[in-house]
This record gives sequence, structure tokens and C-alpha cells, in this order.
Amino acid sequence: MLGDGLLLFLTAMAQEDVALLTAAYFILERGMPPVVAWSAVYAGALLGNIVIYGVGAAAHRWRWTERWHVGERVARVRERLAHHWIPTLLLCRLTPGLLWPTLLGCGWLGIPLARFVIVNAMAAAVYLAVALTLILLLGASVIPRLTGQ
Repeated sequence: MLGDGLLLFLTAMAQEDVALLTAAYFILERGMPPVVAWSAVYAGALLGNIVIYGVGAAAHRWRWTERWHVGERVARVRERLAHHWIPTLLLCRLTPGLLWPTLLGCGWLGIPLARFVIVNAMAAAVYLAVALTLILLLGASVIPRLTGQ
């Protein structure tokens, strides 16, 4: 089970949704406790999100990105994100393809790390718990029909 938990952790660092599907498989087919599966996915997702934030924060300091630092559009995005970054961070989890750019943007635009971690931790906890529950409910009802049991 330790190997399965490590696999979930590493998968969640790269792609949370794949890790959720894998966690559901481990729970339904291998008997992994749901709390263990969710915890491994949560820890991996949280660490992965912080790494993506860090890449955005580091990219802000790279010389070749200076051309994107100034300008009216960037200033508007920075202002908007500064006022609405919590709903943005919550909603980006529900919109496919927006999580990584939003996390990078939070780091690049200078959202404080401590505030980012707190809000991201809460958003990830809720999203991952709800998503895993829905996947488990769907899987528990679909798998027996597919296998004829």
C-alpha cells in the first residue's frame, strides 16, 4: 500500500485528475482506505501547486520575461487578480486547462506565498474530496454493470 500511496502522490504532483481516477481504482479494486488515497493525492497536489507557483515567481525575475512585466494589459490583470484572486483560484479548479496558468500567474504577479498556500490548500481539499466522492459513486455503480456482476 505504501507503493500505491507514493504513486498517487507523484501522479498528483503532475496531474490531479489522473491521480483521482487512480485513487478511485485503488479504493474500489485494491481495497485502499479512502482516507489514505485522498491524503496521498492531496499532499501531491498541494506540493505540485506550490512548485508551479514557484516557477511563476521565479519566471518573474528572469531577464527574458521583462517584456511582459510592463504594459497596460499586465497592469489590468495584476489589479484584477489582486482583488479577485480567491474566487479565481477556486474557480480555476473547475475549469479544465486553467489551473496551471492560474497558479503560474499567481506566482508571477506576486500573490504572497502564505496567502496562496492557505487558499489553495482549502480549495484543493474541497475539490479533491468532492471529485473523489463523485468518482467513487460513479465507479461503484458503473463497474458492476460493465463486468456483469
